[in-house]
Amino acid sequence: MAEPDSQTDHATTVQYPWLVLALGVWAMLCLGHGTGLDVVTVLVEWVRLPGTVSEQGGQAGFLVGERILAGTLGLCGFLAIIIFIRRAMVFGALALIGAVPAWLLCGVLGWLAWKMIVVYTTELVHFAQYALVGALFSVALGRGRRPQLAFVITFGLGMLDEVWQHYGLHVWLMGERTHYLDWSDPFLNGVGAFAGTLPAASWLWIRETGTSQRHIIYLTAAGSALILFPLLLVGPATLSSWFGSYSYYPFWDEHTNLKPVHWVTPYEGIPLIPAFLLLVGSCLDPIRRTPSVGGLAICLLLVGLAIQPLSRSTAMPVHEPVARATVTSVSVGSIIVDGKPEPVWETATRLGPFVDNLTGQTVADECADRRALPATEARILWSSEALYLLVEVVDDDVWARDLPRDHGGLLSDEGLRIFIDDGGDEVVFYEFDLSPANRVVDQLQLIAGAPFDFDPWSPSIGWLRYDATQVETAVDVRGSLETVTSSYSPVTSPPDEGYTAELRIPWEVFRTSTTGSSNSALLRIPPEPGQLWRLGLYRREIPRPRESLPGQVSAEAARAQLGVAPGEWEDLIQSSGWDVDADGNIAGSRVWGESVRRCGRLQAWSPTFLDLRQPGHFGVVEFIGPETTDL
Repeated sequence: MAEPDSQTDHATTVQYPWLVLALGVWAMLCLGHGTGLDVVTVLVEWVRLPGTVSEQGGQAGFLVGERILAGTLGLCGFLAIIIFIRRAMVFGALALIGAVPAWLLCGVLGWLAWKMIVVYTTELVHFAQYALVGALFSVALGRGRRPQLAFVITFGLGMLDEVWQHYGLHVWLMGERTHYLDWSDPFLNGVGAFAGTLPAASWLWIRETGTSQRHIIYLTAAGSALILFPLLLVGPATLSSWFGSYSYYPFWDEHTNLKPVHWVTPYEGIPLIPAFLLLVGSCLDPIRRTPSVGGLAICLLLVGLAIQPLSRSTAMPVHEPVARATVTSVSVGSIIVDGKPEPVWETATRLGPFVDNLTGQTVADECADRRALPATEARILWSSEALYLLVEVVDDDVWARDLPRDHGGLLSDEGLRIFIDDGGDEVVFYEFDLSPANRVVDQLQLIAGAPFDFDPWSPSIGWLRYDATQVETAVDVRGSLETVTSSYSPVTSPPDEGYTAELRIPWEVFRTSTTGSSNSALLRIPPEPGQLWRLGLYRREIPRPRESLPGQVSAEAARAQLGVAPGEWEDLIQSSGWDVDADGNIAGSRVWGESVRRCGRLQAWSPTFLDLRQPGHFGVVEFIGPETTDL
């Protein structure tokens, strides 16, 4: 880094070659994020290979690779500090000691970032990137005499980087529906910017020169608060529609590398940004070096605003833009569970038509003919004794395997998937799976977090031996139910019209040892009018072949069946892991399986845009009492 000298003109002179270099490096790192993802993917696949960095490979190799990367970045940082100390020793040890608190703060902030918001070691690259960009801007702006301005600019570019990654890369270019604007990375970028501009500030402290630009820090912190704080007045569901989906529970998550992490939400990130700017920017002041007592008080106030614990009295707020419906009440005994709708069902709110769970569309857009999804609608009612559901399905091929109750195979067959989160806490919910043969699988589901031992790639833990035997179900098939041994069995019966499923779920199914106790804050059984529950309704449709599948299918026939362009064919072969024989043929069952994946969609009343067991994306139902219904 160029040494700041004592001449006044250098305090305001912009070094344009360095400025262009700083902006160029930032743009390359920012716009090249997609390339960076590809590089990281290749490296991760390499370290997972047995014999590369570990004998067994897999997850063990990945963990070793993370340690190698962390050690490499740590060594680079250590060498940079040694170089700075050696150059600064000419001013004496006492001068160096005066710079220690700021360096200690930088280290502590980096440690906190590692403890709280870093998932994988590869994210430390953010720190290295913005340390480099911050150092370049320090040189470009007055040859190191304006570290506070350099920090503010670098932090702002880090925010712009995150905006580009979310809206430009993941939403626009990659078309992702579940990505979100990251409120964690700005702080990791900011710690890197702090480290990159800290040598310039330290040099000014040691030489006892420089000019304070504290006003820039104050204006930036105040400006960020004025811009961002109005967002705190917006509901979480609206914020989700703007910024993407956020996890509010559990507070600590843990991935396959056993690394705890907290996902920063907008309600936490927004107050912390001006606090971070104020704290770090004040510590880069060449004159004062530390924040004022008033500045620290403001920082603590902002940290307090970011602390928003969940409460039993308010339950989990609805934080996704989901479907909503009201549930009207009926008298006890007005519904007989036989699969044939009684007249009282005409008073119920209709839920649907269902849409594709991954896209929210009413067509199977990956299917070769982009066929419309077969219609599915549901209705819901309640009484003082039970919750009632009616689901009407259009299906020209109604089939089922002859499996007993609670058999795991029912979960992979076509049928209905019903999830009920009583009270909407998004922690514990109930699952009822119903096949067209009226076979039931019922489970108790828990959204787990450490210290529970769970699979990070599976969002919930299910108790398969949970039995709600009081639940009544009935299925009325409009046509003929074909009992098969496999979904690959060809259709042999005439076309069907579909089926109607009816369920009666007594409130006692949801009762726990503390439900309705004197210390319960919210949940009542049966629910009171005005209460909100969460309801996930899904239909899985799996088409069957119209004739026996051939043993082998040519590449041309497979492409035509799947509607795959020639340029996409090789990618499909590679990603699917298909075996292609010398004549270019593929197993007919593999091609049909891909056709089912594309055309046999999972439908939803309120789509999760991901896998099923995502209670935050379940629809919201509000119970309406008889007196309200009559209004």
